[in-house]
Amino acid sequence: MRSAAIGPEGRIATANGIQDCHPFELWVAGCLRDGAVEFQGDDVVLGEKAAARFAPGIDREKKMAVLGIVERDAEPMRAMPWTSAALLSGVNGREWIALSAKDARIGNAKEMAPRQIRLFIPLDLVVYEAVKEMPDGKIQIVSLPVADGRVTAEGRPIMTLPFKKIAV
Repeated sequence: MRSAAIGPEGRIATANGIQDCHPFELWVAGCLRDGAVEFQGDDVVLGEKAAARFAPGIDREKKMAVLGIVERDAEPMRAMPWTSAALLSGVNGREWIALSAKDARIGNAKEMAPRQIRLFIPLDLVVYEAVKEMPDGKIQIVSLPVADGRVTAEGRPIMTLPFKKIAV
């Protein structure tokens, strides 16, 4: 694929129009088809069904937040150039972990203006309270192997992002 960026509808925009799909675009399209995601401007907001593919939690030994991702979804998540993450409280009356990419352009898309994209993952209150107790600093994103609908082993780290708590 040549120069590209993700557009507000989740489509890959390129200098030559819509081209090959980016792994994150395909992942979002699958969630959209299931009615498990919506777009709010440049934000991708997951519903409960899509959020079930993530396992937020904490690593008490490392004193940091952890976000597990079902193994088959790890590549689409890794393909997006995420730059930070935040624990959000009070956004649309919910708690969230939000991943942010300051510049979601793909490849050599220098002729296009940078485009920020954020992925909002809803949290239940129990998980939010546990993550809230961790210090600001970093969140580790891990790939979780799954068999027969269950996580079968400890997660394999795929990236670490700066992480902070934000109350709105």
